[in-house]
Amino acid sequence: MAGSPQGGFNVNQAAAQGIQKAGLGASSEMNYRPLGVTPTGYNAAQARPTGFTAAGVGSQGYDAAQAQGKGFTAANVGSQGYAASQTGAAPTLSADQVAAGQIAGSNLQSYINPHEAQVVDQSLADIERSRQMAQNVGGAQATSANAFGGSRQGIAEAETNRAFAEQAARTASGLRQAGYDRATALAGQDIATRMQAGLANQGANLQAGTTSAQLAQQRALQNQSALNQAGQFGASAANQAASQLAQQQQAASQFGAGAANQAALANQAALNHAGQFGASAANQATSQTAQQLQAARQFGAGATNQASLANQAAMNQARQFGAGQSMQAQLANQQAGLAGSQQRLNAGSQLGSLSNLGFGMGQQIQSRMDQQGAMQQALQQQLINAGKGQYQGFTGAPAQSLQYLLQAMGQAPNVGSTTQSKNPGLFDYLSLGLGAY
Repeated sequence: MAGSPQGGFNVNQAAAQGIQKAGLGASSEMNYRPLGVTPTGYNAAQARPTGFTAAGVGSQGYDAAQAQGKGFTAANVGSQGYAASQTGAAPTLSADQVAAGQIAGSNLQSYINPHEAQVVDQSLADIERSRQMAQNVGGAQATSANAFGGSRQGIAEAETNRAFAEQAARTASGLRQAGYDRATALAGQDIATRMQAGLANQGANLQAGTTSAQLAQQRALQNQSALNQAGQFGASAANQAASQLAQQQQAASQFGAGAANQAALANQAALNHAGQFGASAANQATSQTAQQLQAARQFGAGATNQASLANQAAMNQARQFGAGQSMQAQLANQQAGLAGSQQRLNAGSQLGSLSNLGFGMGQQIQSRMDQQGAMQQALQQQLINAGKGQYQGFTGAPAQSLQYLLQAMGQAPNVGSTTQSKNPGLFDYLSLGLGAY
């Protein structure tokens, strides 16, 4: 019996370790929990209205005419916001599928040695030629012993034919079995090579898809940043234009107030001479001033409320955008975790399949080694039996014809000849045929 394969690699041990690792990987991924997604809300900004106090109107009696200074109401400037740009949905990836090959569905004809039939036929022809030579030698010896056609010659020829037939069957089956085993081994190597190529192509395609998706996401973020900068620039320009217009309006109001004050001082002397007329005119001026102040305060309060509402809407939009971005990021992380778990499960399944294939190959190798050991044991037993027969030939004179037959097979010395030579026997032709293959 042949022992286990010599060397640093044990296919059965490697297959068992691969199956164990695949099981541990699958068990680990069964306990995988995807990332939780927490909804993100926002607090809406509150707008606070601004009221105004109505101006009171008092009556003025006659006294010395007083010059009334005329004031002005500063113009209100409203701020202009902008709408932040939205990025599109993140791109998705898809990985190629790799199918494992099987020897059962493969065409082994292209892996079989095309000269196998010639080797088998030549080996059988050599065995047949050896048998005929042994029969001729036995017949010649029986003739020289005046026993040609006797029972002993018939028994010897029958045993010779049986031994040669068994040997021919074993030789042909062994050669064909070796050719089939080599074909299955070559087919298995091609299947493993195609599997490695498919996995390499899958990894390259997945890496290319990931790179393209990242570039597309970066391009969308850069476009969003550019649009936001453009919106900010437009809003800043509008606010600067409004501020300049308010400054111009305020300067015009200051000029008008100065002119009114100068006119009031010029008219003061005339008002002092016309007391009643001046008092009445003063009361009318006071009433008109109160109305104008009240209208100015109402306009300022309305502008403040509009600006507060506009700022409230801008803040709400910004908070909604931030909440949406946070939700998209959590969903993307959850999908990435699930995809990684699926890839690890697929890798564990492929490792288990390859380990099962290696285990089957180990069993086939062990079976072939057992068969080879049995053949070697049978060959040694035949040599032992041949040695026993040779010894009996030396000690038993009635077995003289069997001694000559064994001599023809190459197992006994040449009786009656002084020349030391060796005739090729049955096992020499068998070893010659197996060595040629």
